[in-house]
Amino acid sequence: RNMQSKLLPQKISQPESYSVSAFSIPAMEVGGDYYDMVKLKNGNYCLLIGDVSGKGISAAFYMAQLKGVVLSKASESENVKELLSKINITLYKNMESQMFITMSALSFNIELNNISIARAGHMPFYHKSGTDIFEYIPKGIGIGLTDDKIFDKYLEQIDVLLDEGDTILMFTDGLNEMRNTEGD
Repeated sequence: RNMQSKLLPQKISQPESYSVSAFSIPAMEVGGDYYDMVKLKNGNYCLLIGDVSGKGISAAFYMAQLKGVVLSKASESENVKELLSKINITLYKNMESQMFITMSALSFNIELNNISIARAGHMPFYHKSGTDIFEYIPKGIGIGLTDDKIFDKYLEQIDVLLDEGDTILMFTDGLNEMRNTEGD
């Protein structure tokens, strides 16, 4: 659990004109939740969030492996779709058959005042603009489940224009699985 927490960034970079916050509350059991902020080849910041299937040391091991792959592939990728594709190519043949990773990626395009989003089987993105809330579920298959031809065929990138004050929420399944002491 301690090792898992150390793999997550202690401070998140702040792209110009944006405010980014992240937090993780580790369960008592070691798991594979992951987030990070990296820079893409084009200089845009990219926020990633993911979840390795399963729990325990195996999930934590794949989370550590994922972090290394993300750091090496981000500087070679122009956009979020390309980054997720390169991560899948690297990990597909290097994961146990029952393991997979769901992941979402969001890049900040400062010049166009928009974001680009893509997901590999992960939770939806939520966008609050004024009093409206939008749900985005770009097509995508979990990382490590299939080869690059099928993975890329079903991977979709969406561009979203943002207004000042808009909020984007990215989360893992831990959020919707949380329960209070009454089980609610």
